[in-house]
Amino acid sequence: RCIVLIDHQIHKSFVERQARSLKYLNEHLSTRTYLVSDTITLADIVLAGVTWRAGRISVGAVARQQYPRVFEHFHTVVSDPRIKDIFGEPGFTEEPIAFKPKDPSV
Repeated sequence: RCIVLIDHQIHKSFVERQARSLKYLNEHLSTRTYLVSDTITLADIVLAGVTWRAGRISVGAVARQQYPRVFEHFHTVVSDPRIKDIFGEPGFTEEPIAFKPKDPSV
């Protein structure tokens, strides 16, 4: 899978920003189950949605191992019976999308 972007630096910037955010969240979740309280809040549901999308597109199996708490949080949230049917099976990708320049000479 690949995505066509005009600029490799833009893609690189997105990947770096995502990694920085996942690292921060992974550290934050090292001392708690949920983001802001002892129960699921809207913040947890939103993070689960963002994690679901990232795991399907830009965070492959190798990268997911670097952020175990983020993906544990995802599984905790989506296994809640009140919202389980919304997410269904995660269907995470093994390989993230790759940069493919619009101009092959790049």
